[in-house]
Amino acid sequence: MTILTDTFEAPAHWASAFVNGDTSGLEPDDYEAYEAFCIANDDPHVVDCSDTFYRFNGLLTELCTYTFAYPEGSK
Repeated sequence: MTILTDTFEAPAHWASAFVNGDTSGLEPDDYEAYEAFCIANDDPHVVDCSDTFYRFNGLLTELCTYTFAYPEGSK
């Protein structure tokens, strides 16, 4: 079986939820957004998280680039 990877950007404060499965630090609104993101992206299996970086899109946003793995043919 071949394992492929892909990357996506998401809020830095979601790192613990993605990497460790620990959503206890998320506020209810953040938890709902995180769950919706996971459902929309087939519950990604995150295997890496970049250092935090910032982007200005009207608001200064703290992000990370997350790497997820999936079996070839599953997407």
